[in-house]
Amino acid sequence: MPRLKLVVLCAAALIWQTNSASAEAQPAPSKRALPALNAPSCQQIEAKIGSFAAEEISKATQYFTPLFPPGPDGGLRAEDRQSCLKVEGACIVGRYLYTGPSQTRYELDKVRFIFGKGSGVSQYNTTNALFPCRTVAADANHYETGTAIYIPSFKGKVCPQNGQPVDGCFIVGDTGTAIKGNGRFDVFTGECASYDGATHSCGDPGHAEFTVPAGAKFYVVPRIDPLARDLRMEIDAFIVNGWKP
Repeated sequence: MPRLKLVVLCAAALIWQTNSASAEAQPAPSKRALPALNAPSCQQIEAKIGSFAAEEISKATQYFTPLFPPGPDGGLRAEDRQSCLKVEGACIVGRYLYTGPSQTRYELDKVRFIFGKGSGVSQYNTTNALFPCRTVAADANHYETGTAIYIPSFKGKVCPQNGQPVDGCFIVGDTGTAIKGNGRFDVFTGECASYDGATHSCGDPGHAEFTVPAGAKFYVVPRIDPLARDLRMEIDAFIVNGWKP
């Protein structure tokens, strides 16, 4: 074999090995720490529960942002694109957040929506940030963006993102093609380190327990109500402050 060709092949092999080693050297995906959010407005909502319309849950499910290992180029692997961009709508790879259907990549240290984006910016969704165990996706024809939902059966359940109990108050900040009708909610639980691409489910501890059955009672706080506004402001302040109190 000519010497020049041999040198080129050796150089290519060295580059491939370097890229592979770089990808392998990336740390395994792990969830980020998230302090608990004390929301005084939720306590006020609970105290005035009789002032709000009561309904029953028809179905409550979960959605999450998978944590995927990087490909050889440090980006989203081809085998994860379907789950990330079409099924879950977003995923995290290293220091990047990928979102669909626009297939946009964001640097996590440059955006506030570090767990994923909601249904769009508005006066009722100013940060457009999905918040673990606070954001729910709902049918906008029944529950407007910014509506507060209080689900007593969720109070005290442990959020899979940070292992802290929740107070039962949520904000409608997202929508979904399969989330239709009264009492239908998809609860955002944050990052998923053990994502099953075959079943599109999360095997992280605490996920199976973070749910409530059909028929559970909940209360609707209209988005124009001062308590819904106060809850949104508390959540927004937490996010703007770098995801801490």
